Amino acid sequence: MLENSLSDGLLYRYRDPETNQSDVESMLQIVKSFWKAASIVFPKAWGLPPAKSRLMHGAGIVSMGYLMDAIGERFRDAKIPHEEQFRHDLLPLVDVCRWTDGYWDFGPGVKRKWNEVQNTPKDIQMLANYLMVQYKALVWSRPQS
Repeated sequence: MLENSLSDGLLYRYRDPETNQSDVESMLQIVKSFWKAASIVFPKAWGLPPAKSRLMHGAGIVSMGYLMDAIGERFRDAKIPHEEQFRHDLLPLVDVCRWTDGYWDFGPGVKRKWNEVQNTPKDIQMLANYLMVQYKALVWSRPQS
């Protein structure tokens, strides 16, 4: 998750391209704010072992990293996106996420029980794509607050 964001996501913006020096404090603040927001928005899935919550599982963590990057892009004008902005944009996703029970509906003919999503490149990509499609449909075009 961090590698993806550092190489071409939100965290990439917090390094000086000339000196290659990173603003580690800002990066850390962003990551902490994002995951604090996730813990508030998805309280039933937070802090459980990966076998009981796909949010805390490798597939969920990497997929959520793409959401962190997208939310950061939406709030690009803010120097550093705040926890409230992350929370605001994650909240509409509650009803479409199946972190601890139910079935993910990945599209026509592709349903997976919540705990069948595995930490494989294929499943991570499927979950990340699903979350990004849902985010863009439910959040991206609405006004920022």
